[in-house]
Amino acid sequence: MNTTVHSTTETVLCDGCGKPLTDREVAAGLFTHGTQKCQQSSREYQVQDKTNKMLIDHEARERAKAQLSEREAQARTFTDFTTVQMMLDEHSGPESVRFQGLHSIGGRFLTTAARKAGKTTMGVNRIRSLLTGEPFLGCVPVMNPVKEGSIAVLNYEMGAGRYAEWLHKAGLTEFSNQGRLFVMNLRGHGNPLAVEYMRERLAQKLDEIDARVVIVDTFGRSFFQGSQQDATDVNHYLHVLDTVVGPDRDLFLEAHAGKEQGRGTRGSSAIEDWADTILYLDNDAAYSSGSGLRSVYAMGRDVDDLWEENEWPLLMDDDGITLTVNTQGPTVTQLKAQRKEQEKWEKEEQTRRQERREKNQRFDQILTALAQSPGGVVESKADLQRLAEERGYEKGKTTFHADVKDLCGWGYVTTDDSRSNNGKTHTITQAGREWLEMDIKPNAPHLHATQGDEVA
Repeated sequence: MNTTVHSTTETVLCDGCGKPLTDREVAAGLFTHGTQKCQQSSREYQVQDKTNKMLIDHEARERAKAQLSEREAQARTFTDFTTVQMMLDEHSGPESVRFQGLHSIGGRFLTTAARKAGKTTMGVNRIRSLLTGEPFLGCVPVMNPVKEGSIAVLNYEMGAGRYAEWLHKAGLTEFSNQGRLFVMNLRGHGNPLAVEYMRERLAQKLDEIDARVVIVDTFGRSFFQGSQQDATDVNHYLHVLDTVVGPDRDLFLEAHAGKEQGRGTRGSSAIEDWADTILYLDNDAAYSSGSGLRSVYAMGRDVDDLWEENEWPLLMDDDGITLTVNTQGPTVTQLKAQRKEQEKWEKEEQTRRQERREKNQRFDQILTALAQSPGGVVESKADLQRLAEERGYEKGKTTFHADVKDLCGWGYVTTDDSRSNNGKTHTITQAGREWLEMDIKPNAPHLHATQGDEVA
């Protein structure tokens, strides 16, 4: 900013054109006139423009460096041709299986879970089975536990404290103290998958701890570029992940299910195409009143029919951590069918009970009409219906005749056609009077009720 002093008056000159600024422009702290020409000619504008160009040059150099580094990394991991027999010798047989009928060593395992279905809890159970050798979910044999090396967890999902509590509750603290379980807590930290030099450092760390299994929780949080809905972006992410983990380590990737039921994994379908095994966790909150139904099923290249053709109930033990599946019990389809039949029976039973209550009320009205008549006798059926209607009876003639017939058949009312010129007389019996005094009415045989059932 240029200034010229004339006696006691200071003139402030425009940085762009060199002409004096107005008092208002000076008061506003401006260095140039408001015109675009002056602003673009100013020193400040030129400095900022030069700075932007330098920043662009720097970013371009860094991006080119990263791309070159990635190409070099790909070249370093480039493998050679092999024969079928060599592949069979290295990757077949019992020693190549991790979870029987579910997962092979070096495979890619995707867990897709609905909201609150137990994704992280499932992960803790998996870690415990891998380290201890106890059956996964209580039913899947662990053919080759991780007896040497370690398990590495990239925890993007949970806070470190809460995740540590879950691992400790599962009895995994001692394994971690022995150097067999390591956790990298990344929530709130930089994503090591996003930048090439961080990927290289992560790969080095996996080598340093001799990681045999890598768990990434979750796909959504660890994703670093583009859109999760775009197959190209997702495939790039998966390629980076595969390269960092390496071909010989097991890779378990946790993901969220789509919001729509039956939609599968949230995001591009490329992620399911990538996986050797997909384990689906579902939570049917509408299964029954007050409690949902967690379930699990699997599909993929390494999966047996037991898991592909059936959806199994997933049970949580009292410890709040241990998950179990009983593959000898009913499937989810069978449980839901049983539940549907139970609900149907309950609805029908509710209808039957309501019918019994309504019929008992009509019996009361008819028997009360008789009991309040002189001698407990009414001369005709028409008179009896009129008296019953005065006491609230609302059904028509057909139902009334059926009710009277039922009362006669159960011995509460007798008829006699010799005492009236207007048809049969109807008389309440002692049993009918006793029935009126009952607070709990016994079931009548004509209602086909369950033996011992009573209706108030």
